[in-house]
Amino acid sequence: MSLFSNITLENGLQIVVWNLSETLEELQELTPLTPEEKEAWDAISVPAKKREFLAGKYVLEKACRLLNIAYGGMEKDEHGKPHLAGRKYEISLTHTEDFIAVVFSGHCPVGIDLEKPREQIFRILPRLYSPEEVAAVNGNLDTATIYWSAKEALYKLYGKRSVDFKKHLRLSGSGGQLRGLIDINGTRLDCRFYITRIGEYYLVVAY
Repeated sequence: MSLFSNITLENGLQIVVWNLSETLEELQELTPLTPEEKEAWDAISVPAKKREFLAGKYVLEKACRLLNIAYGGMEKDEHGKPHLAGRKYEISLTHTEDFIAVVFSGHCPVGIDLEKPREQIFRILPRLYSPEEVAAVNGNLDTATIYWSAKEALYKLYGKRSVDFKKHLRLSGSGGQLRGLIDINGTRLDCRFYITRIGEYYLVVAY
């Protein structure tokens, strides 16, 4: 596993991306688990998800060391949202077969997602995008991918379940002017995005 990118934004957000090449067996050698983590890992039945679990722990600890952030472990709240133990920083993680990325924020909730452009994304547009969002995509695969990744990042930022992507997570604009709105159960959050390309993927951070 090698460091691919270390990005510091003007607002203080830190984004660390690692290239993920290790097999599940190699990650088991690299990543010691606490008894609680071992119990959670044993409960995962899908090998790819087991690999993601180990890679997430490994990279989070390495990223904290790189950024001089004290690492005391990772916790998940009742909704499954990850937090650093002690919660001095807000974090979010995303995995692909090739990369794992973590964003750190000392002042606001964050969400991160990586997506590769693929034609299958068009199949979900009517179900998860508003008519205005479908019109904004206008058949462009890159825009459709960024919009999908932005919605995933908003979902992770919100960090709770029972979210309707079409109704509760709204997008407007494009490119550097893309904005997001989380509107659910009395919560209204206006969000901005950082968007960049990582290999074949789009990386989107909501904050």
